[in-house]
Amino acid sequence: MIEKFYSHWPVMALALAAAMASGCASGAGGKSSIHDMGIGSKKYTAHSIIFNRSAPPSVSEKKFRCEMESLNRSDLRSYRFSNFLSNGAEPDVVVTLAISGRNAGLGIYNSVGTALAEYTNGKAVENMAEFELRGNEGVTKIKWYLGEDNILSVFESYDATGVLGGSENTIYISR
Repeated sequence: MIEKFYSHWPVMALALAAAMASGCASGAGGKSSIHDMGIGSKKYTAHSIIFNRSAPPSVSEKKFRCEMESLNRSDLRSYRFSNFLSNGAEPDVVVTLAISGRNAGLGIYNSVGTALAEYTNGKAVENMAEFELRGNEGVTKIKWYLGEDNILSVFESYDATGVLGGSENTIYISR
């Protein structure tokens, strides 16, 4: 199901610039909100529930650790999620979310930095970002809800007839 998200969308300059900026910054720990101005970092325990409608339909769960770095300025907020799915020393997947005003960008990268998917033209409203990507095979909807301490991401893929083909819902719980 996740492979459907790794589609052929144009390169997203905003998320790439945010990934470089937040990747080069060192985090300052503490009990501050992820929305505070400046540079910060937080550790999360993430829980995903994955639905795949393929034959036979299946639901699976995974739990992993995540480290998030944030760079928040008045005109740009970026969040870099390093997801340690295999519990190794280096992240398996890095997700970068960038928000500037009412615009948002999202990038998903593998452990060596190769882009798996990059989404442009996202819409942001306060602490939520959403993306809707339409293609011949259907539509992918992505939403990120950025709470004070916890974060929720929702990926949904629908086929051309509007039937849900797969979803991945992940909650990041602050440690």
